[in-house]
Amino acid sequence: MRVAVIGQVYPEASARYLSKWFRQLGHEAEIFVAPSTFGISRFRPDLINRVLERSIRLTLELSTSASMRAEKRMAGKVLEWSPDLVVTFDAHLWPDTVRILRAQGAKVVLWFLDALVNFGRQIMFLAPYDQIFLKDPYMVRYCSKVASLPARFLPEACDPEVHRPIEPAPAELISDVAMIGNIHPSRVRLLEQLLDFDVKIWGRLWPRWLESPVEAKHMGRFLAGDEKAMAMRCSKAVLNNLHYGEIESSNCRMFEAAGCGAFQLAEWRPGFDELFRDGEEIVYYRSAGELRDLLEFWLERDEERRAVGDAARARAHTEHTFERRIEKLLEVTF
Repeated sequence: MRVAVIGQVYPEASARYLSKWFRQLGHEAEIFVAPSTFGISRFRPDLINRVLERSIRLTLELSTSASMRAEKRMAGKVLEWSPDLVVTFDAHLWPDTVRILRAQGAKVVLWFLDALVNFGRQIMFLAPYDQIFLKDPYMVRYCSKVASLPARFLPEACDPEVHRPIEPAPAELISDVAMIGNIHPSRVRLLEQLLDFDVKIWGRLWPRWLESPVEAKHMGRFLAGDEKAMAMRCSKAVLNNLHYGEIESSNCRMFEAAGCGAFQLAEWRPGFDELFRDGEEIVYYRSAGELRDLLEFWLERDEERRAVGDAARARAHTEHTFERRIEKLLEVTF
């Protein structure tokens, strides 16, 4: 089978993992850059790159004709490759673009791996996808029951060849609490309540407009690959604070940290126990106060934390891999 994957191409983009595992399962796979990024790598945090990225995004948002032209060029390249299946991570494709992609008989599916607050114009509700895969059970229920769309639940995943336990780690990567991800105000409000803990924050540059003592905990760089795996495995705890837009959905960090064998403290959502068992493979918190109590309890229990991390790795590498997600995607689509 020939599979075209539409998405971003920065080093840890889901499009890279998906295309890789399609190939390892014996398929042909090619990545086509989503028009909304034009190949800009979000992995680079420098100012010039961020200004350019925002300028292009703004142009496409303000000009329907510009975004449609860009998508048609991309769709033409996809059709020249003659795929049997098109998987897009971009939920903003225009309905005409999806129709063009289906013109030669290929199945076209959307796998949206972001929070529902990032649906933008909600164009996906009008596009004629063969299947829509969503990571939020709430949105699956809404899309299937209210909007009558072919929506199915498909959460994010880990790559066992990348997200695996690596140790020991350099001292600069180790902390009592590691937080890996972008900074936004709601996250800062939580972290301000943890300033007395040994916390290290890894991710894109700190926003210039955001003033908080939490900035002192920010390491000023993005972690990827082996460095991220080491920081997750060797720090005492990985804090997974979810965006408020994750109504019932997890994020990629949950599966990456689990795959790395990290002891993970994750913000609870309904249904999470079906992904990882609380207290055995992961530990969930429901409030800032409970999070502090859990940190004080678990940071002193090295062997117990290691056992939880090892159990998480076993579960993630068995049930929550891109290989398993591909199997489900193909089963539902064909």
